Amino acid sequence: MCNPGMGGEYIIYILKERKLNKMTQHLYAVLLGGKLRENHLMEDHHLVFVVAESEKSARVLAKKKWQAEEVHIDGTQRIEQVDGYEIILEKSAGDESRLSTNPNYSL
Repeated sequence: MCNPGMGGEYIIYILKERKLNKMTQHLYAVLLGGKLRENHLMEDHHLVFVVAESEKSARVLAKKKWQAEEVHIDGTQRIEQVDGYEIILEKSAGDESRLSTNPNYSL
């Protein structure tokens, strides 16, 4: 490209900003409702935790975690802090899904 009045040429470099295809993952608690059996009058509920990029994708992932009849979403909450502690997600080495619970909890 010529620079008018200067008699010289200079090259314009256009640097495109590289965007990382890394979405931020969040922890969601999703309350599922559904019938345990066909023709059953009562509805059961399960609270499941999922890691997702958005509430919409969390809802889709949560429904896949429970094999009940007519599963629906009763509520969704993104969890960022609990009792003053910040939730920080780090990818583990394995790909399997594990949930550690306390087997000695009481109702």
